[in-house]
Amino acid sequence: MTIKSALTDALHKAIKANDPISKTAIRLAMTSIKRAEVDKGEDLDDLSIFSILQKEVKTREETIAEAEKAERKEMIITLKEEITIIQKFLPV
Repeated sequence: MTIKSALTDALHKAIKANDPISKTAIRLAMTSIKRAEVDKGEDLDDLSIFSILQKEVKTREETIAEAEKAERKEMIITLKEEITIIQKFLPV
């Protein structure tokens, strides 16, 4: 199973489970992957997708740093949950 199909399956499960944080995190990751595929003009391999997912995690970590400065605790909690969800698709 490719990472892309694993993300699609996880999205379907999140929709059925009505899990808004998982839905958001997975949809944003899939959107980034799709954007990269359109830019490149072809489907991406798993290594490229891993790279994109790592960028998604890094972006959220940077946002957490900014949210801590602004003392936005709810946003920090949500972002940490999104990071956990995305990291499930990254190699250990």
